[in-house]
Amino acid sequence: MEHPDPHRNNEKIVALMALQSQVEADALVTELKANGIEASLGGEANAAYGAAFLHADGIPILIFDGDLGAATQVARDLGLVQE
Repeated sequence: MEHPDPHRNNEKIVALMALQSQVEADALVTELKANGIEASLGGEANAAYGAAFLHADGIPILIFDGDLGAATQVARDLGLVQE
């Protein structure tokens, strides 16, 4: 499927991090979007296996790899990145 922004068509989608809390995951995605970074929660494809399996390693935050540096800084500003 083609992305509406043509430069995104050659980028990979990567996991920025995985968070154990749904509240933290939602807050991070909201903050990333507020900073112009496309982001979404990963794992919906595994929902059929149940919530325990889905969240075993945390809720992945998905972004385009070209936004990794900026997204990491947003997460750092929120105190979610260990230095």
